[in-house]
Amino acid sequence: MQHISDSDPEVRKVPAVYATHTDPSPISDRIIQRRSSWLDLKKDTAHLLRVRCYLKERCASRPLPNKKEPLAIAELAQAVTQIVRFIQRQIFPRGVGTGGSV
Repeated sequence: MQHISDSDPEVRKVPAVYATHTDPSPISDRIIQRRSSWLDLKKDTAHLLRVRCYLKERCASRPLPNKKEPLAIAELAQAVTQIVRFIQRQIFPRGVGTGGSV
């Protein structure tokens, strides 16, 4: 039996496996922990909501919103609502409105 050379194109190469460490906490947790200013937290959340909307519109092949416009008051208000909902889900995981009892 002959020895097969490693340079033979039909010899499989040893696969390289790369591992990454991912933080299991949601991005909302990380943003809240890193922001010391309420205004910065609102702006970051509003930008994330804008990107989410942009991606949904893009997937649906609808006209895309302008990402470069300044944040609107309504976007900041929606960001506050989302922040409050997130905090409430953290504090009251089985709270009012989810069918659980408090």
